[in-house]
Amino acid sequence: MAIASTQTQLEEVQDAISKVLKSQEYQMGDMRTKRALLSELTEREKYLLDRYYNEQASGDMDAYAEFSKPGLGL
Repeated sequence: MAIASTQTQLEEVQDAISKVLKSQEYQMGDMRTKRALLSELTEREKYLLDRYYNEQASGDMDAYAEFSKPGLGL
């Protein structure tokens, strides 16, 4: 399973926050579901936003540099 990008994770967290704000708990028949705590989601959102902005400022996190020795044709 591939690791989701920071932007994808951020979008998922923001979607979850929106759902929590609309309805924290709901029931369908005998099944009751409670969403994540808003405080945990907003903390995760802040972390992901910071990481996303850092990635944007420094370029692609998967990038690498290649060095060669001058005069050796490497």
